[in-house]
Amino acid sequence: MDKKKTLYMIGNAHLDIVWLWQWQEGCQEVKATFRSALDRMKEYDDFFFTSSSAAHYEWVEENEPAMFEEIRERVKEGRWVIVGGWWMQPDCNAPGGESFVRQGLYGQRYFREKLGVTAHTGYNVDSFGHNGMLPQILKKQGMDNYVFMRPGRHEKGIESELFEWASNDGSRVTAFRIPFEYCTWPDELKEHVLRCAGEIKGEEGGIPVKVGKTAVKKIPPKITQDISNARESLEERKRTFFPAQRTVHEQYEETTRQYSKDNILYGKKLREGLKK
Repeated sequence: MDKKKTLYMIGNAHLDIVWLWQWQEGCQEVKATFRSALDRMKEYDDFFFTSSSAAHYEWVEENEPAMFEEIRERVKEGRWVIVGGWWMQPDCNAPGGESFVRQGLYGQRYFREKLGVTAHTGYNVDSFGHNGMLPQILKKQGMDNYVFMRPGRHEKGIESELFEWASNDGSRVTAFRIPFEYCTWPDELKEHVLRCAGEIKGEEGGIPVKVGKTAVKKIPPKITQDISNARESLEERKRTFFPAQRTVHEQYEETTRQYSKDNILYGKKLREGLKK
């Protein structure tokens, strides 16, 4: 069997625009991020970028029309790919069905009218849960795929990161859970790539800043790795963290205990440092 695999690194920016900022600061972060992504496209012909949330694009359209035209051209070129299809990345636990429907109504309509495309992949990486009827809503909004990251491996064990997700009405989408965190610093990229190679599948990830792209270029074009050994290592980690006999509740309890130990240790070191 041919063990050669291709690992794709795709630029992406996940922005919590009003988590720790006022919305004005969030707007500036959106513009700075989009500017960086456009500049990387000028420097590297093989750089692709994905981004969600129609609200971000509307801000750029209203505040930086020249930049918006650059984005429009890159979308036509096929190197700037619209994902998500919703107005924002929302919480996916509490809202009702009508809220999810209108997310897609306003988001997909904006993308079609302003950029001439609609999203084919749903994208909610930071919601801590996902309503069971989302496959039906996504399908009716023209999206056949769904990318998420939470709950993570330490919160919920699943047989595969790539799976077919079905809602009660029978609607199905291809779902993928990003297996590793999106906070990868430039000097950690090589290790991150090797971890992803062990998954034997591509992962949407990466960062649109120049130093990140430069770090990627330093990685040898061909990473020679024994895929079978990597797979065995992955399976061993799965057996360690997610043995079949343990329930999700037991996994959660163990994770909570570990977090508590870490916090106690951190507090002890902090107090020792303050005494000095």
